[in-house]
Amino acid sequence: MRTEPDISTKARTNSSGDARIWSGDPLSKKHVLVLGGPAGFYHMSTPKGIGTIFELGRESGLYDADIRTDFSWVTKGAAPHNLAYYDAIVAVNVTGNWPLSDEQKKDFLPFIHDDGKGFVGIHGSLDANHGAVWPE
Repeated sequence: MRTEPDISTKARTNSSGDARIWSGDPLSKKHVLVLGGPAGFYHMSTPKGIGTIFELGRESGLYDADIRTDFSWVTKGAAPHNLAYYDAIVAVNVTGNWPLSDEQKKDFLPFIHDDGKGFVGIHGSLDANHGAVWPE
């Protein structure tokens, strides 16, 4: 039985399983903000989804996840951790119109577009912000 290689090490394998040496620095641990507070319909799978994202980071060692059920850290302004700290946002079933201020909306889109950070919307998060007005 073939096992998957530890991707946090310097050795990498190609599709045939041959080892290659990676000469760069070890992968740096990423920081992920997990949002799980619905502003609309509540999905019963939300706690399990949030926990799964958290555990995947813990078990793999690739990222630390902070879980929030509010949107106060979706800002480039003052917060215990703000968008400058995070490499990605994962929204788990965050339905409805997100309760973001105009300033937070102005920070959110450049976080992805200009800063090159990531966003993952899981399941119900794709059914969000239908009536929201986003500043240009």
